[in-house]
Amino acid sequence: NMTDVRAEKIALQLLNEMYRFADGAECRHAGLVNYFGQPFPKTNCGACDICVGERVLVPDSTTIALKILSAIVRTGVLAARAPIVATLD
Repeated sequence: NMTDVRAEKIALQLLNEMYRFADGAECRHAGLVNYFGQPFPKTNCGACDICVGERVLVPDSTTIALKILSAIVRTGVLAARAPIVATLD
């Protein structure tokens, strides 16, 4: 179905944009403002993790993501955050 194909394409595009935002080295404020079509004249907001130099790189985020997904499958809980966090601790 063309509607399903188009919806999947849009969903993948949005997922890619979210990944670029999360993984990027651009000011978070500028990224959000630009996403909503507004100009942000500064290159440094002075407040986000990127601009204040507090960005923490996770060496193996794939392993962490797989653990989270595994915990969701094992517990059968998708919406509640607390049980998943307790499982990972």
